Amino acid sequence: MPVARISLSPAAPALPRGPRCPEVRLLPGDHGRALGAAGAAGAAAALPDPRLVRAAHPQVALALPALPGKGRAGPAQLSQPRHGPKRFRGSCAPGKLQLQGQILWEGLANSFRKCQGFFEIEISSCSPLVAPHHSGVYPVHVQLYDAWKKVWNIRVTSTEEYPHLKPARYRRGFIHKNIMVLPRQTCGLFTHTIFYKEYPGGPKELDKSIQGGELFFTVVLNPISIFMTHLSNYGNDRLGLYTFVNLANFVHTWTNLKLQTLPPVQLAHKYFELFPEQKDPLWQNPCDDKRHKDIWSKEKTCDRLPKFLVVGPQKTGTTALYLFLIMHPSIISNSPSPKTFEEVQFFNRNNYHRGIDWYMDFFPTPSNVTTDFLFEKSANYFHSEEAPKRAASLIPKAKIITILIDPSDRAYSWYQHQRSHEDPAALKFSFYQVITAGPRAPSELRALQKRCLAPGWYATHIERWLAYFPPYQLLIIDGQQLRTDPSTVMDEVQKFLGVSPHYNYSEALTFDSHKGFWCQLLEEGKTKCLGKSKGRKYPPMDSECRAFLSSYYRDHNVELSKLLHKLGQPLPSWLRQELQKVR
Repeated sequence: MPVARISLSPAAPALPRGPRCPEVRLLPGDHGRALGAAGAAGAAAALPDPRLVRAAHPQVALALPALPGKGRAGPAQLSQPRHGPKRFRGSCAPGKLQLQGQILWEGLANSFRKCQGFFEIEISSCSPLVAPHHSGVYPVHVQLYDAWKKVWNIRVTSTEEYPHLKPARYRRGFIHKNIMVLPRQTCGLFTHTIFYKEYPGGPKELDKSIQGGELFFTVVLNPISIFMTHLSNYGNDRLGLYTFVNLANFVHTWTNLKLQTLPPVQLAHKYFELFPEQKDPLWQNPCDDKRHKDIWSKEKTCDRLPKFLVVGPQKTGTTALYLFLIMHPSIISNSPSPKTFEEVQFFNRNNYHRGIDWYMDFFPTPSNVTTDFLFEKSANYFHSEEAPKRAASLIPKAKIITILIDPSDRAYSWYQHQRSHEDPAALKFSFYQVITAGPRAPSELRALQKRCLAPGWYATHIERWLAYFPPYQLLIIDGQQLRTDPSTVMDEVQKFLGVSPHYNYSEALTFDSHKGFWCQLLEEGKTKCLGKSKGRKYPPMDSECRAFLSSYYRDHNVELSKLLHKLGQPLPSWLRQELQKVR
């Protein structure tokens, strides 16, 4: 079947052969014949019946899917199948092409020298690639992604800004809101580089980049290269064509590489087949990169990111610490989440894929950026494999606070917590069955065992955090001391954070003998304590479970003591007691 390429003007560049998006089939009309243009010169050529026309100009590709209007009536409207290609009726005359009464291309005599009668056009729907300006792709502008997805069903785009513009060899791809974002390379052509003799540094610089220089190595060292050039590079001296034709010829002549091209969606799938580890994004702080800050919306501010995190682990006293912290006049927490209460749980769960705009919406804009300290407490960050890396990428200067208690007590407390929330496995199995379950145990039992035991591998988890944060940004609190002497601990916390003014917790806290823990002292002797779910009464752990867990955590506790010694931090009283059993 002969193929004709539509060229909208003699200067329009020919695209590489291959599948187009959308695929356009020009079908025979009922009342005449259509003559199309063949070649850049626009010479008249008859299209045999049936005919296949592939749009070889980006304007055609973008215009055609948007042609049919919603609810349009009239004789030109054809009944459309629910699935598959759509058909529309149009007509053409010399220099003018109409589709459903709308003039598409007018005055393009070079493209349609001879055209008469009626025809039908069939459009196979698919998702185009959009290559926008730098703004909005990265740093991410959520509204732009939402519009791409909902209005145009965009599935692929690209950016040269992720994670940063330079060095180019470190650019990566990511997927956000099911839109695949590919890394884009620069080719040295910009809006103002339109004449060969006026190329910055002279024509020899451009040729040197092509012939074994920067542009050549960009192609050689990247399995997939994506470039975006400006329209002005295809007019004037046509440096876009000059550059890439000569680059392809040079690579073909001097290497054994075989250059190939794929349609955008297929190309994106191929990229993430090669680099599956790049699918999940790693958000950076836009204010740490001047270029990113300039691209970012002027209405956004990094001041709404937290200055410190309370990372857990769970059942060690993090909620009590949270209550004590927000008593300080300069310390401000995030607003509560409807699902996870005071915890945002951004860095360790799928909430991370909602983006940093979603995260910052939980925090107010501080009235004084210098003295106000925003913070977040999410107790399951501690043992998360993703949280340290993600947190360090977005808030690298943030301080990290963790609380440690005897891991045996923590495991038992978590088990009782799950029983109170009517976890089926916790209700079905005893604590001893949970902690001693083997690899062949039921999956729900092994899942509960992991949640009981794994967070107590303290040294392993702290080392993971220290891989991304320096030791001076980490504070380890003795959970037992927090429970018995919170004023002293909070003095240490204030000093660690550098927050002012100094808050006197010894006058603001009082011990509630009925509840068994410290509460905030209000006016007229009233108190504000933790909720009913805190300080819950349950039977003490039996000696058999205690002995098993003491043995289970022995090596972990030894490693923790070595780590604390290395960090110059004192050993908690519970750890000293456990180490005495080792001797």
